Amino acid sequence: MRKLFDGIAGGNRGAVRTALATAFLVAGLGFIAGGTDNQIPVAFIVAVVGAFCGLLFIRSRSRVEDVQFLCAIFLLGITLRCIIALVNHYLLPAGSFALDDGRYNEVGQQLVSYWKGTGGYPVYIAHSDQVGWFYVNGAIYWLWGFVPLVPAFLNCVIGPLCSLYVFYLCREVFDRPTAVWASLFAMFFPSLMLWSSINLKDALTTFAIVMVLWHTLMLQRHMSLGRFAVLLGFMTLLGTLRSYLFVLTGVSLVGSLMLGRLGVSFRGLALALLLMLGFVGLYQEYGFGSDIVENQGLATVNEMREGMASGGSAYGMEHEIASPIAAIAYLPIGLSYFLLAPAPWQIFNLRQALTFPEMLLWYCLLPAIWQGIRYALRTNFRAAATLLSFATVLTVAYAMVETNLGTAYRHR
Repeated sequence: MRKLFDGIAGGNRGAVRTALATAFLVAGLGFIAGGTDNQIPVAFIVAVVGAFCGLLFIRSRSRVEDVQFLCAIFLLGITLRCIIALVNHYLLPAGSFALDDGRYNEVGQQLVSYWKGTGGYPVYIAHSDQVGWFYVNGAIYWLWGFVPLVPAFLNCVIGPLCSLYVFYLCREVFDRPTAVWASLFAMFFPSLMLWSSINLKDALTTFAIVMVLWHTLMLQRHMSLGRFAVLLGFMTLLGTLRSYLFVLTGVSLVGSLMLGRLGVSFRGLALALLLMLGFVGLYQEYGFGSDIVENQGLATVNEMREGMASGGSAYGMEHEIASPIAAIAYLPIGLSYFLLAPAPWQIFNLRQALTFPEMLLWYCLLPAIWQGIRYALRTNFRAAATLLSFATVLTVAYAMVETNLGTAYRHR
């Protein structure tokens, strides 16, 4: 295996051999699981092409001393996710980990019928602006037919690509040890691997968030209209996936520019104003998150909480947020659920039991997270303000709204 990874840094030929070796390994497992299923070849074409492009990207983008490490974890991350995708698709009942994948399959097929003129526009997304991943499924099914494994394999590439940018972000604004640990956690944390190996929008949503943060931090260093346009593009993508994240991300980033004391310079003031204008312009054009902005009262928050409180994993419904004081009083309770659940005494079924080892790891990491926040604020306050503003706004929003253990675990 060491020789295999050494070949990655030696040239394009080594990268090609490594990508092919990875592809054959996963393809063999796929054919064993799926037999002559005609979607297997298409799925592996997506994974192999993605792996190959990723290797070339790493070689062109990374510092020499980082190439070998990044290629190794990138290929291993894709391989493990493809195995999880195969197990979930062929060996487990449909909807074992999430029911959303069935909805994406259904609406994707309806979009194909609509585009071919044989059916109407899908009712489920007729009045929604969160259509991004539905359209990705529709485009895939329009190209290759109904191949539900392919969107999952696409996620198997997007997830590791997101981890690469976590490395680049931490490498640029902090240091290499921080980047190594952050990329390893982003690449191999169990729940992140699971959500990026199923036909869900979580992987692309996370990638869009990381890219928005990356381009914002780079704009802090050097103003570029081209980079700013790319930032707005990823903000738009985020809005098509989760419209409320568009609003929360825009608000947190504009606020972080002020908190990061960038307004004292012309560049900082220009960036803050440009981001605010771009955010407002996209909102007016597409209306991402308008239901949140226009109905921001506590009654709306209660309605959202009631909508999420379903099944045996519901919590917190005895606390009604009817006033600002009640909301402030509930916030510590909501934060404890969002950051710490499911606790060992909240495990009542097999799926919850599968989270137990990861939760133990998460609890062990909490002191290190606090140390990391202090370190980030000391070493690079402006970058830390951007990252922490975003994380704080989303954490508080989720803590106030969510009332289901499974949803809280997934979003955390």
